[in-house]
Amino acid sequence: MGFINLLPVKHETIMRFMQGEMRGWEIPAEDVLSYTPGSQVECIMMGMATTPEAGQHAYYGRRLISGIVRFIHQLAAKDITITKLYATSVTPTGIAILRNAGFQEIGHLGKRIAFELDTMNSDAPFAKRYRQTLRQSHPQTRNQPPNEEHSQRVDKQQAMKL
Repeated sequence: MGFINLLPVKHETIMRFMQGEMRGWEIPAEDVLSYTPGSQVECIMMGMATTPEAGQHAYYGRRLISGIVRFIHQLAAKDITITKLYATSVTPTGIAILRNAGFQEIGHLGKRIAFELDTMNSDAPFAKRYRQTLRQSHPQTRNQPPNEEHSQRVDKQQAMKL
């Protein structure tokens, strides 16, 4: 048994979280975005945990990771693009998982390490497979990388829906 949170949030709020100015439970509801077809979002991955049952800890961890990867690819198939993933970790296991997934260290918050994965530009195998899913699901955007203008327009549209 376990859980993991993948929260689409406004960029400014993510930066405040990543700089240690706020914790996950302090993120205001109005800063949480929705997964809307045609949108581009940045997400915070936080709160991954598994029960410490004898011999099952690693099994549940693998199931969580494969489930979140499957979910991210399902979003891509629905034309919901996650442009960046952010996370922090203090545990050796969490840090190893993030590094092995291709996340890059972007800072330290006390004992916590802050990480980022740029899914649109990273050479990490996960990011490459994700971009392939995006291209296969939406061939019209095959050669069009996300741009800042589109991201800002989507942010404004999403803010108006809230």
